[in-house]
Amino acid sequence: MAVKRAETKKEKLIRLPIQLCAATVLFVVDLWIKAAVKGSGLTEKAKNLISGVLSLTFTKNTGAAWGIFRDKPQLLSFFVAAALLAIAVYSVIGRSNRIVQVCLTMIFAGGAGNLADRIVNGYVTDYISCDFIDFPVFNFADCLIVVGCILLMVYLIYDTVREMKTKKTPAEQQNG
Repeated sequence: MAVKRAETKKEKLIRLPIQLCAATVLFVVDLWIKAAVKGSGLTEKAKNLISGVLSLTFTKNTGAAWGIFRDKPQLLSFFVAAALLAIAVYSVIGRSNRIVQVCLTMIFAGGAGNLADRIVNGYVTDYISCDFIDFPVFNFADCLIVVGCILLMVYLIYDTVREMKTKKTPAEQQNG
């Protein structure tokens, strides 16, 4: 990934609290929605929001996506905590632009929300069900993680292609 210039200490001192506040707001929103779903009396029986398209259902997910690590919650929690630590360290000492930092903030907030839910309850509260496809029930934190990862991948591919186009081959350098 091409980095145009190093971020100044002043810029980093401004960016880090903004990132922390954004991650905290997203984290709190996620936990608030999960608490509302649990307190609503919603059961595993779906409540239609848009008939045949979207419904709400309360599901306790002890694993990750598609039930992976269902029988290994401690290992899953360890991996998530390690990923969150890596994102936090990179956010403090890494050099990246705003797009990457927004993506990392979304991924961090979603991961932290699901990890906190898993630690407190022993499961992650899932509640969004897509009725038009056979897809696992998910939650707001999952949306943050997926959207953050997709945006990050798209940006990194774009940036790599852009960098390759601007980089001259040795033959091009000789020809001027």
